[in-house]
Amino acid sequence: MPRSLSAILTLLCVASTFTLCPTESGAAEPKPSFEDTFQRDELGTNWTVAKGDWRIVDGSLVGKEKKEDAHAAVLNCNRPNHNSTIQFSFKLDGADFFHLSFNHAKGHLFRVMVTSKGIVLRTDKNKKDPASKPVTLAKDDTEIEQGKWHTMRAELNGENVTIQINDEIKLRGSHPSLDVDKPNYRFVVRGDSLALDNLKIWAPTN
Repeated sequence: MPRSLSAILTLLCVASTFTLCPTESGAAEPKPSFEDTFQRDELGTNWTVAKGDWRIVDGSLVGKEKKEDAHAAVLNCNRPNHNSTIQFSFKLDGADFFHLSFNHAKGHLFRVMVTSKGIVLRTDKNKKDPASKPVTLAKDDTEIEQGKWHTMRAELNGENVTIQINDEIKLRGSHPSLDVDKPNYRFVVRGDSLALDNLKIWAPTN
């Protein structure tokens, strides 16, 4: 695309009230089916606290573990999904780890495990099957710096999942068990604390 035309389109996107802006290839990113920038005081009905302390602080969602729970902090984003894309900013502020976790109707399914030492994409053990074991689908040892904002994008399509963090890390994994309906998106935190912001979800409504 000529530089002058690209500049004009960029200015039009900034000035316009429309939700879609053309890319260099002419494609347009669809409007999210759900987004949250946490510009309020209370979580609201789209979120359910299962464990831990979760609250909005200065325009970001902050979660941390409660010692009395004897369990990692868990927050559910109540958006049922099957094939979808979720993107959000996150910052580790002393948290030992955080997981972006997915369940199926009867229990745990798989998760993206993030620590300062890297990320792991892994299926979950079926607690009702003694012979079941977690399966590591992909991993990367790139350091995730504490106290710094990062962006994660997770794309789920059938039995395939792609995880990208910033522009540096990209993981791909596949497992037949992933191709199921999922009741929500779950954020799991051990320690103190994790900050989330600018969450967007693209998911078909049928």
